[in-house]
Amino acid sequence: MPKTIPDSKFTELQCLDRMAPTVHAMRFLWREITKSDFGIDGEIEVSVPKPDGKGRHVTGGIIKVQAKSGHSYIVEDQQTSFALKSTKEDFQLWHGANFPILVIAYHPADDKLYWKDVREYVRNTPSVWRAPFKVFFDKSKDVFEKSCADKLMAISDTSPPRVSYEEKEQLYSNLLRITV
Repeated sequence: MPKTIPDSKFTELQCLDRMAPTVHAMRFLWREITKSDFGIDGEIEVSVPKPDGKGRHVTGGIIKVQAKSGHSYIVEDQQTSFALKSTKEDFQLWHGANFPILVIAYHPADDKLYWKDVREYVRNTPSVWRAPFKVFFDKSKDVFEKSCADKLMAISDTSPPRVSYEEKEQLYSNLLRITV
């Protein structure tokens, strides 16, 4: 008997397949994690235009992405909003991470991606640590599309900055040579 591919696998792939063109339309880079995915599905690397207008510079700003897709995650679905079912462990991972994380939901009925900066969501949602664990989305404000680029740029500024290779400094030591 041949192996069965569950329909949910195709919904998951639809979500991930939409990520790349959306992120690339922002002129950022998308990297999907294909090995050992236990909570982070990919990352967005932010870039800015070069001053001469010929290409872009990477900024060192990285945003991690947790993608959720399918009807099994969508709850309380209304015309203007919905909630994404989650777990306490997801919220603990997102809250404790030392990098920004977006949760991006693929809503199959709407055929759209929606997003939240989950660290901001945890900070601003008093009931977030009480079951049932959910992330609420506004269907008009939380669409993940090209116009989100500036917001993602601001979120990536919370990442630790890269080491500057242009700055020079002179180091002095207060250690004395000891000879015996």
